[in-house]
Amino acid sequence: MPTSPAKGATGSPGDAWKHCTTPTPRSASSKATLILRDLDVLTQLARGPGATVYFTITTMDDELWRHIEPGAPPPLKRLHVLSQLSEVGIPTGVFLAPILPGITDSVESIDAVAAAAKAHGAASFGSAVLRLAPQVKEHYLAFVATTFPELMPRYERAYAGTNISADYQTAIERRVARARERLGFSDDAMQSRREAANQVTRIAPSVEMRSGQLALPL
Repeated sequence: MPTSPAKGATGSPGDAWKHCTTPTPRSASSKATLILRDLDVLTQLARGPGATVYFTITTMDDELWRHIEPGAPPPLKRLHVLSQLSEVGIPTGVFLAPILPGITDSVESIDAVAAAAKAHGAASFGSAVLRLAPQVKEHYLAFVATTFPELMPRYERAYAGTNISADYQTAIERRVARARERLGFSDDAMQSRREAANQVTRIAPSVEMRSGQLALPL
């Protein structure tokens, strides 16, 4: 799915975290690679209250990546940055998200991303299936109609609302869980991120929660 940086979203974790005094764990998710400029801040936090960095990887297929993530760094470049963070002791994880029905949901596609994440040092691996909120639905379906026209009838049936069927989501969760177990990931990245968000919500004021759970530009 074509993406571009969010308007006005140019910050990085270090910009917010270096001024934050609340001793709670931090986490950030990104497709960007500029996070290395905050290596000193992330290293200090990892040795103290905790800091985890998650990278979003949608596919390991270079041709497909050019179609669905134009403008985003190549997957291997993101994984190289993840590896550098892991090597200095900063916990990292990979989100396979969003999983695009009929495009990136095959066992082979999921396994390729999981294997690459493991090979580069990710400790956790999780996923989320595509949601089509009203504000993005028209844009995404136009992309499908142009790039994968044979999938349009399937999408029109599957996405009458925002979410695809629960049965489909369960089937995908099983595929991801099998890959996670086979490769020996310690955690479900998506579940770990949700738990971290809940912890910050319980411990810190709302302003600190927004700083601690900083989503980088996609």
